[in-house]
Amino acid sequence: FTNNIGVTMFVFAGAALAGVGAIIIALNNALNLGLVIGFSSNAGLSADLWRFLIPHGPIELSCVMVAICVGLRMAIGIFIPGEQPRSRAFAEQARDGMLIVLGTMPWVVIAGILEAFVRPSGLGILPR
Repeated sequence: FTNNIGVTMFVFAGAALAGVGAIIIALNNALNLGLVIGFSSNAGLSADLWRFLIPHGPIELSCVMVAICVGLRMAIGIFIPGEQPRSRAFAEQARDGMLIVLGTMPWVVIAGILEAFVRPSGLGILPR
């Protein structure tokens, strides 16, 4: 789960680049997941892939998407600061966003536990 936490925090940090980092990470994840699904399907390994992804993937990907949304919200503080200085608007969005991202950490840990223990145990949703 250390990797999952690192990715989530990296997405959050990428927001400091006016949201560009969050968008790049979102596109990269979508491209990689799409390629893996496509290649696995082409090779006849779809069931194995879904056995791997289903126990932890929805939780993990949801947490990453929350971090991406927080990153884009921070970008709004930069581009649409309202009546306050951009630095203050960004800081307020970052503070609120950090609380949201920290709120996803227990879920990221659960996803890591599922990935580490449930996936290799054969207790996945799809039968072998």
